[in-house]
Amino acid sequence: MSSAPSIQSVPPSRVITVADGHELAEAVRACGESGQAICDYGNGCGGLGHAPPSDYVRIEMPGGVIAHDRADFTLRVRAATTIAELRRTLQTTGQFLPLDGLHDQQTIGEAVAHNLYGTLRLSYGALRDLLLGLSFVDGTGRRVRAGGRTVKNVAGLDLVRLMVGSMNTLGLLEELTLRTYPQPPGITQIALVDFDPTLLDEHANALLTGNGAPWYLDWHNAPNETGTLHIAYAGSSAARNAGCAGLIKWLKSVGWPTDHLDSRDVSPQEDEAIRNARRTWRQSAEAVVKLIVPPAQTGATLARLGEPARGECTLNALPIHGVIHMGGSVSLNRARRWHQAIEESAALWLWFKRPQDSPKLPSIGPRQNDWPMLGRIKQEFDPKHILNPARTPWASSD
Repeated sequence: MSSAPSIQSVPPSRVITVADGHELAEAVRACGESGQAICDYGNGCGGLGHAPPSDYVRIEMPGGVIAHDRADFTLRVRAATTIAELRRTLQTTGQFLPLDGLHDQQTIGEAVAHNLYGTLRLSYGALRDLLLGLSFVDGTGRRVRAGGRTVKNVAGLDLVRLMVGSMNTLGLLEELTLRTYPQPPGITQIALVDFDPTLLDEHANALLTGNGAPWYLDWHNAPNETGTLHIAYAGSSAARNAGCAGLIKWLKSVGWPTDHLDSRDVSPQEDEAIRNARRTWRQSAEAVVKLIVPPAQTGATLARLGEPARGECTLNALPIHGVIHMGGSVSLNRARRWHQAIEESAALWLWFKRPQDSPKLPSIGPRQNDWPMLGRIKQEFDPKHILNPARTPWASSD
């Protein structure tokens, strides 16, 4: 029996360590011939999907930065590279990868496979916008390379975007090419305590198209605390001052008091630490669910979710994108109460952690219109369904 980390209390039957893409392809082919599943749920997304089969293989790949072209602002890395290693590599270059909301031991491959992103999506886009190219090994052992060093290199089926959020069910990521950006010289953070997020449902467009368009914006409400809207401006001192002035003008237009704005100037490193601190609750929470809602209904959804969850969970939202994370320590009855409210509100929900006593709670839903198409793509890339077979809701009990 292997000593490798278990997935939902199920340990792997064996661990295969590979040194490069050729060995990875050989390992996948061997598993396909024997019909043995290959499972990888990542270091922070182990609760998403049903438990793996009792007999599965875990493949361990090396990490590391392959090349960083500073002049071209591109970074080529192995998919198993951790976020901590990426941060160490870039911290002396004046550049950064605008990907937040992950802990140090998660890998960049996991971020791509699960479409993980944070507050910086507002200014830089989601992961699919940062990803220029990749290579992966599909369920038949084929090595596939897609994309390139420019965003124009796309033809036919966009495999780069297809792999984002695929949860390692279509292929095992090998290498990634990403776009980096210049590190801003300074950050001004503003906290609007007790801010009503429903104001953004109607007035967000005026904020984003005016002089007060922020670098990032997120809303956070922990148990027994007051919901707070966090806004930041990045760049030179003059640019940040202009942004703050635009924000004050916008706040006055929506009737929000501006007498006591809580603002402070911080370095990019301090800002990153503060942003990430608002996500640490997800690591220790017993239950975490992600909701996708229409952006113009984010505030109203937060208000509805607040009733069944008040005082017992954390709500964290990216209102401009219609993304809400909700979680805490809950019993099965509470989880069912949450789930009822979620089903009434979300266009898509994903339980990243389900309460241990609710294994039958659907992990992903509701049924999406593209699931039949995804099933056909799955059949093409993984005809024997050996890659994370318990994570495909279009082909499982979900």
